[in-house]
Parts: sequence; structure tokens; C-alpha cells
Amino acid sequence: MNVAFPSTIIRHFVNYTQKEIFTTEKYLYLKALRGIAIIVSTKGTDKNADKAIRGTLRENGKLIISLTNKDLITMIERKATDNNLPAEFLSEKLDNMLVDLEK
Repeated sequence: MNVAFPSTIIRHFVNYTQKEIFTTEKYLYLKALRGIAIIVSTKGTDKNADKAIRGTLRENGKLIISLTNKDLITMIERKATDNNLPAEFLSEKLDNMLVDLEK
């Protein structure tokens, strides 16, 4: 089974508002296998940024996952105590996002 992975990882750590989400979305390009971004911010995203993240997924098929410091700590703790993969935590976040996605 051949799996293609993106060759570019963009790192940018700020507290995200709607403006920064739209800027991040411009870096994503589906044909170049850059359709996913994981953003990490201390305080997380604000309400408008969350709406922009859902809109980007719904309208353009580009996935932006927002993680906070607390999310990173949770992934580390789950890995250490439950031998639970961090990917499972990300999968849960994605599932919750898809359930809440407006039509």
C-alpha cells in the first residue's frame, strides 16, 4: 500500500482569530496533498475562528484542527497511562467537528 504524505509542514504559533484561520487556509492546497493543518495555540481559537474552521472544511474540503496546550497535555497523558495513541485523540476531535458541522 502506497501512502503519500505531505512534504511541507508549516509551523506558526499564535492565538488564532478568524483572520489567522483564513490566512492559514490559503497555505492549504489539496492537489499538492496539503489539505490539512494542525494549529496549536495557548488559548485555543475564538468563536469566529471556530466558525471559519468549520466553513473551510465544509466549503473547500480543507481540514484545520485546532489544539490547545491542554489538548497536547491530554494526548501525552493518555499515551503514558493508557497506551492510547495521540491519533485517537485527534480522531475524536475530528469526529466531534464533523458532528457539529452545519449543513
